[in-house]
Amino acid sequence: MCCKLTYKHYEDILMKAMAHDYEICGCMAHISKRKTKKRIVMRHDVDKYPIRAYDIAKIEHDNKVYSTFFFRVFSDEYNIFGYETMAIIRDIEKMGHEIGYHAEPVDVSAAHADVSAEQAFTMGKKALELLLMHGIQGAASHREATGNNNLYQFFGKKELKELGLVYEAYDESKLSLFTHSTYITDGYEWRWRIFENGILTNDERCLCQLLEDDREGIYCLTHPHSWYGSHLHRVNY
Repeated sequence: MCCKLTYKHYEDILMKAMAHDYEICGCMAHISKRKTKKRIVMRHDVDKYPIRAYDIAKIEHDNKVYSTFFFRVFSDEYNIFGYETMAIIRDIEKMGHEIGYHAEPVDVSAAHADVSAEQAFTMGKKALELLLMHGIQGAASHREATGNNNLYQFFGKKELKELGLVYEAYDESKLSLFTHSTYITDGYEWRWRIFENGILTNDERCLCQLLEDDREGIYCLTHPHSWYGSHLHRVNY
């Protein structure tokens, strides 16, 4: 039986991870901190419903856990400069979490013939930096059901230094986690996917069960819009 993606269960996962002596940190912290034997690098891609990203951030903060939240800029789902969303992003950072850029430059370029992918990336990065009032260090490619692949078609052809970044979420230079650890994601909403050293497995266990294996390195991606209080379709419930 699948575990439900409730806030209560997410907090249970954090508590279980710490009980199993895991250090939990965000992407940039993983790069800059001394390596520990057992570590979970926690990342959240905010595709929609920023308020749920805030809820997840608050749960982590209350448990002294700090992770990375990647926000989109080109999205019909939310506006980063909307009054509430702007406050949410800045408040998440004030809690101690890292904010990164969830980038989709190939899609933007495909939708706007007069905007190149390079221009779209720079435009979005500068907009998020303007909101935060400082530079950002990391990005994660976003993927829509368009057939475009921002990771391979854009990031795979660029140097991080050229983009003004320290890391991209799947890069092999700085972060180097996807192909060198156990990668787990809730990307199918009600079931998890687990990759071993970059290869998809048939293992669909929840992160709470994966923790029992006591693996040394876990790279976890969640999508906050898939998590909820009491019902998936009630945002504040």
